[in-house]
Amino acid sequence: MIIWSFAIGVFVFNLIKINHYIKKRKELSSKEIISRFLKQNSDTLKKILRERERLYDHVVNQKIASLKVQELLNKLAKENRISIEKIEQEQGENNLKLAVRFNGALKNFLDMLSSLTLNQPYIEVNEFRLWFAKDKSILELKIKYNFILDSR
Repeated sequence: MIIWSFAIGVFVFNLIKINHYIKKRKELSSKEIISRFLKQNSDTLKKILRERERLYDHVVNQKIASLKVQELLNKLAKENRISIEKIEQEQGENNLKLAVRFNGALKNFLDMLSSLTLNQPYIEVNEFRLWFAKDKSILELKIKYNFILDSR
């Protein structure tokens, strides 16, 4: 009886150890696969991270983000000889949604829009409306300014 109890105990102990080794082997295999993937695709992953960094402006806090995008819009408007009538903004977690109304000439609107989209990859133009009044052209833009809070 003692021998059978001992044999059954050893059998159960072996089952537990075998299950433990199988789990460890699966974990190591998964880690190895992940490690191999990271090593093989490191250049691509670095490019993706660089592109992601380019699509977000790094700012210290949300107030500075708001001031920075307003200053940029004022600068572009001034450079293109158009005026800003109104700016409304809505704060998101990592973005600002802005509705901006400009006055000016059509060519100047197009120049400003081109400069905005080419030089600021972190600003998305979601919608624009253009209409003409008696003595002026009006452009209304809805944009999203993407930023990352950075404490560098």
